[in-house]
Amino acid sequence: PLNIVDTVSAIALTVHVALGSPSHKIAGKVLMSLVSLRVIRLVTLHPRFAPLILAKHYPDTIKVLGVCALFLFAPAIISITFFKGMLYYCDTSNLQLENIQGEPNACYCMDLGGEWRNSDIGFDTVSYTHLTLPTICSV
Repeated sequence: PLNIVDTVSAIALTVHVALGSPSHKIAGKVLMSLVSLRVIRLVTLHPRFAPLILAKHYPDTIKVLGVCALFLFAPAIISITFFKGMLYYCDTSNLQLENIQGEPNACYCMDLGGEWRNSDIGFDTVSYTHLTLPTICSV
């Protein structure tokens, strides 16, 4: 059961090449790139040895991380479009205010003596978004 992906990949590649498809080189590369997913399987089976496994399979680890980054790029752009600058808040912890009347904005917050801050996670740049999306997905 642990080598199902490898078996399916090998059978599919063999059938594809046997049928004489002109794109067998591309199909072979795609199917062989699935071998990179072995790293994830090994880490989940042996979590104590995760650093050793990742170091040993360094090129495969980079491939998996690259694919994950590519899959997160489109949601990152969409998130920046919708949420850029929306996660700022008025920090009035140093003041004795119970609640702020009205919708807080930077000018109103500073007039009260508060600080206009951005949250630790945010969607202001692509790099922040690439850090925020996996954080949100893992909750």
